[in-house]
Amino acid sequence: MRQFLGGLLVVLAGCDVGGVDCDLSAFVSVAVEVVDLNGDAVPGAEVTYTIDGGATQQAECEGEPSDCTDFWTAFETEGEFVVTATFNREDPNDAACWFTDTAVATVTVTGNECHVDTQEVTLELDATQQVCA
Repeated sequence: MRQFLGGLLVVLAGCDVGGVDCDLSAFVSVAVEVVDLNGDAVPGAEVTYTIDGGATQQAECEGEPSDCTDFWTAFETEGEFVVTATFNREDPNDAACWFTDTAVATVTVTGNECHVDTQEVTLELDATQQVCA
């Protein structure tokens, strides 16, 4: 999985948390990569997540949403994340059909006194699965 340049905010100051020296970096809780059955990136998927059964939130990505294949969730948040990738694209050869699939993963994020331990998730979609009206 490529490095998330926008997924790590670094501040050069530090702090002391319970006798432990911490920096003020902010680590992403879950890094998500969306691939097809061959392991190739699937651009244009929508990625959402919930934390501990809460409200559905949109995952972030760098660039245009239609080009995104790598996403991230909240920063420095512990809990149970349910991450969902959904792919819906109209078939360019048949307007009554579209390609669609959904993949879901559940991961628990924990941390230490300073930061969460980022979890990496790869969601696999079958981008050839076709549905017609």
